[in-house]
Amino acid sequence: MSNLEALSERERAVANKRAAILDKFYGLKDSGCNAAKACAQVGVSRPTISRWSKAFNDHGLVGLADKTSKRRAGKSLMTEDQKQFLHKATLTQPKPNLKSIYSNDYIQYCTSLDQEPVSYETFVREYHKIPENIKAQYLKSDRARKT
Repeated sequence: MSNLEALSERERAVANKRAAILDKFYGLKDSGCNAAKACAQVGVSRPTISRWSKAFNDHGLVGLADKTSKRRAGKSLMTEDQKQFLHKATLTQPKPNLKSIYSNDYIQYCTSLDQEPVSYETFVREYHKIPENIKAQYLKSDRARKT
């Protein structure tokens, strides 16, 4: 997006609100307030101020627009086959070594299916989405099968 007309009403409102927060933040800094206090006064964290400043410097007001509607809205890039592999590979171990499973097994699994593997961060995020009661139940049933 390169112009304000391409933004929805909601995106424009968010961009204007963020611009006002940046103006207030830099006004406080210019009047001698340190960054931590200025962030506290505007109610925004320092990393967020930095991110918004960079977006504004790079793209102007359009860079401050809320882009959440453009994202996948919480949908994972991991396929159902890959999720099943994750379950089978991790749920049989009390404390699975996710890094090892990802690098040694998951990558090979995806290659064998000619699928693009997700990032390690996505792999871990999907593991943490598995409810604890399912992890415990699967582990208990696996132990019962082995005895």
